[in-house]
Amino acid sequence: ENSQLQEQSTRLRQELEGLQESSKQLASTIDEKTSAIDELRNQLESAKSSLQHERETSNYKISDLSKDLDREVGEKRTMQVRLEAQDEKIGDMKALLAVCQSQLESRTAAAGVGG
Repeated sequence: ENSQLQEQSTRLRQELEGLQESSKQLASTIDEKTSAIDELRNQLESAKSSLQHERETSNYKISDLSKDLDREVGEKRTMQVRLEAQDEKIGDMKALLAVCQSQLESRTAAAGVGG
């Protein structure tokens, strides 16, 4: 039973590390998306200001940039939802790991007293 708890603890720890790394990568990708969104917003504003001089060509560019911006914002939202879900799962796994460790320590201590 102790070995099962140890295996479960090890497995949970590995899963936890994987999730934490995935969360770091997601957070980094979200930062990149934020930069891309800022850049697209700047480009969009620039395109809007030049509209007076080049109305037809600028309209196409604005449309494309708006679509890109909407897509990037949507992808960022999706990633943020995934990150929040993973953060919640990390919290749950940490709690479960703590319970396993506590049980393992109790049993180890009990075995030491009984032995």
